[in-house]
Amino acid sequence: MSSRQIRNYFLSILVISIGIILSIIAFVNVLKWEDHKISAGFNNSAEIYYTNLREEVKSDVQVLSSVQAFFDLHEGQSREEFRSFDKHILTQHKVFHAIAWLPRVPDSSRKYLREGEDRTGFQVFKSPKGKARE
Repeated sequence: MSSRQIRNYFLSILVISIGIILSIIAFVNVLKWEDHKISAGFNNSAEIYYTNLREEVKSDVQVLSSVQAFFDLHEGQSREEFRSFDKHILTQHKVFHAIAWLPRVPDSSRKYLREGEDRTGFQVFKSPKGKARE
């Protein structure tokens, strides 16, 4: 091989090597850019979901606070008063499927409430399986 052929061979290898190195650098930069773009999109979506969840929970806590205020302000509420109160909540806040009337009943009052079941049409004491407790 002559020196000219060696020089041409060397220049060809140098040009190919530079092209490969530049291609690798471009690939790495595009990979980083895509990763940054995907990460930014994910973070943006996560922030939106977090904000919506936080606002929904805040709204739900306000509803529960209003239920507590209802009981704090009205001593001896009737079922009918509570039913009209919770009807508004259930129509406005779809996250609540039911708000139950569960009064605390001391043992001394249970007999009176059981006798009142027939008058109101409500079964006062139910077991978790839905059967009336004796």
